[in-house]
Amino acid sequence: MAGSDGGPRIGFALALALAGALLMASWLATLLAFCFGLLINTFLRWMDWL
Repeated sequence: MAGSDGGPRIGFALALALAGALLMASWLATLLAFCFGLLINTFLRWMDWL
């Protein structure tokens, strides 16, 4: 009984960890894209200024 009880809990923890990792990865990708866009914008403005 105790062995079968631990199974779903492990799966739930794994799913939670996977969801957390996915959220973190998407947040990091969004931040990276924002910084990249800001860098390109600044560079284009600088080129226009020259």
